[in-house]
Amino acid sequence: MNHTPAPEDTTNPRHAVLIGEDGAMTSLTLPADDSARLAELQRLVGGLVDVVALDEHDQHGLDMWVNDEGLYLCGPNPVATVIAAAHGHGHQMFHGPAVFTGSVDAEGNTIGLDEATALVVAGMATHAHTDGPAVRADTHTADADDDTARHHGGEPR
Repeated sequence: MNHTPAPEDTTNPRHAVLIGEDGAMTSLTLPADDSARLAELQRLVGGLVDVVALDEHDQHGLDMWVNDEGLYLCGPNPVATVIAAAHGHGHQMFHGPAVFTGSVDAEGNTIGLDEATALVVAGMATHAHTDGPAVRADTHTADADDDTARHHGGEPR
């Protein structure tokens, strides 16, 4: 009897990529516990978090987590800005460290990056970092009613 294995799920439930203001990229694993994951995201970005849904239409999606007050507390992150612009969010400069994760599962919990999406993020980050992003630091517009960012400073998704 031949047994065909099920397709391999290449999603790590907690895999994420951190891109610092200097463009340095770090692959990491977030905690499984929701509260611990939120605390780690806040630690990584240096304060309360905002999440920007970059690709909700993909099977695993792509979210970018940034400091809620990054515009005021952090320097610009041109690499994260280029990645966001490539996903249709080119209307502002993002500031501070950025953590990239998958989107959310059926229960609304943040999922990890699948292998293909992690490679795309890494490739874009490397390209933007080495070639220099074509984004000016003065292009940010601070719009409190920006409907592309969902505030998640107090509750994990």
